[in-house]
Amino acid sequence: MFCKKCGKQLPNGSAFCAFCGEKQMDATPPIPKTASKTQPANMSATKKQHTLLLILGAIALSAVVVTVAIILLGKRPMENAALSLTQKEASLNQNAISAGGYGTLTGATVGLKTDGTVVTVGAYEHGYGQLDVSSWRDIVAISAGRSHIVGLKADGTVVAVGEDELGCGQLDVSGWRDIIAISAGEYCTVGIKANGTVVAVGADWGGQTDVSDWENIVAVITKGGTVGLKEDGTVVAVGSNNFDRLMIS
Repeated sequence: MFCKKCGKQLPNGSAFCAFCGEKQMDATPPIPKTASKTQPANMSATKKQHTLLLILGAIALSAVVVTVAIILLGKRPMENAALSLTQKEASLNQNAISAGGYGTLTGATVGLKTDGTVVTVGAYEHGYGQLDVSSWRDIVAISAGRSHIVGLKADGTVVAVGEDELGCGQLDVSGWRDIIAISAGEYCTVGIKANGTVVAVGADWGGQTDVSDWENIVAVITKGGTVGLKEDGTVVAVGSNNFDRLMIS
């Protein structure tokens, strides 16, 4: 170091000049600021907070994604609700086989295959056409009546073949929609809709198709009369009451 007054070289750390006696600057090394020591610690703490926030954010996002996936997978769109109910109820009420007709001239036995097609054997002498099911596809339930066969499709529509020998209209099911179960009877056909109401076509000689006021029906069968099972376990019936067969109240 050098004297600030006379310029003579002095030993480092000298308090006074040995030549002119001038006091020199304080040579005591400055004490490092506390901030310089604590700054890395503060930065480390901030970094840990950021890391924790990122982890918590990732967990929250994962929870949202899982929740949305559960909702989407467990709940179908409203516009497909009727079809979903049709497929579910049709599966529960599915008839894999059905036999219909009276005697040897009109009887038929029908089988539903796992691929949704239908096979049948039986009488064909009267030309009823009740064996003509070769074109049926996507069938989930079948029912054979006296002289006709009815099939429920996966989309909730219904097909029918056979002979409307008395002009009763038991084959008139082309306009049916949202059907979940079917039954073919003696000159009539009955179907349950997805909303639990019942539709029927064909002969109404004994009142067996008088089902327009039925509600909350989950199963139905029609032969001489029509019987419906309600979701609360009670039963309703209409039609001919021969031998007290409708005495179910």
